[in-house]
Amino acid sequence: MQKENKEKEEQIQWRAIYPNSPIQEGQCPICGGVDFLIGEKDGYTYKKTCVCEEKWIAMQKARNSRYGKE
Repeated sequence: MQKENKEKEEQIQWRAIYPNSPIQEGQCPICGGVDFLIGEKDGYTYKKTCVCEEKWIAMQKARNSRYGKE
């Protein structure tokens, strides 16, 4: 099952939801600050979390863990 999802994900061409909007300072160059990407395949639209959001979530978890507090 996971292999099928991986193959489907590789076939989808991911793009920013607003590809032509200007990127402001501090925004992610991949998603443009929206935190997710979209892709279309076979008439379906897919949504995927951007790498910047995944990193932000990981940093928040690290800060909230007992190891992140000083």
